[in-house]
Amino acid sequence: MDKEVRGTKADIGALTPQQFDLYKKSKYLPPTSFHPVETVISLMSRDINQFIQDPKGLRNMRYNNNLTQIERESLKVLMGDKDVIYKPADKGGALVILDREYYIQEILSQLSNRDTYIQLDKDPTDEITGLISEVLSRYHEQGVVTDSLKDYLTKEFPCIPVLYTLPKIHKNLQSPPGRPIVAGVNSVLSPLSIFLDKVLAPFVQCDLKCCVLSA
Repeated sequence: MDKEVRGTKADIGALTPQQFDLYKKSKYLPPTSFHPVETVISLMSRDINQFIQDPKGLRNMRYNNNLTQIERESLKVLMGDKDVIYKPADKGGALVILDREYYIQEILSQLSNRDTYIQLDKDPTDEITGLISEVLSRYHEQGVVTDSLKDYLTKEFPCIPVLYTLPKIHKNLQSPPGRPIVAGVNSVLSPLSIFLDKVLAPFVQCDLKCCVLSA
């Protein structure tokens, strides 16, 4: 990727995100007469004025609730229990209630596998961002990458990916192993990953077709 790309924009053809059906999320906000902050202030002012004029009236107002009292109390108990954690099962769509300590130990056990993970001394996001910017700038100067693609592949405020696991209750119901998931949405490598997927997808599909035909 860091080798010089010879040629000009005319004979290579600059890459654009539109070629691969890639678009950045729009930041456009349509004009509206609804202003959330002003609305909240207005409603609070109304209730305060009603309370001042008729304290008992506001206190006796009833609000509809879509949960029964037992359901509300049960939900409050579940939300307050810090010793358990709730996760969807890896398969089947079931909701799994896990002991929090077991869940943490399962993740730490997987992270201790040095064949798969290594411990870093610092967050590499800035270093990766700088490297991507350097390579994109070089290709942009050579006319290989357009302004729009350079902008698409540059993540302005990247998030740090988060690791979590989904319990495999189909393998062990009492002590389910976890399937590791790295949530890398909006990470520094997220745009590049999407771009490479779009670029390589036709070749993978072609290879699969060739395998089917040869079989």
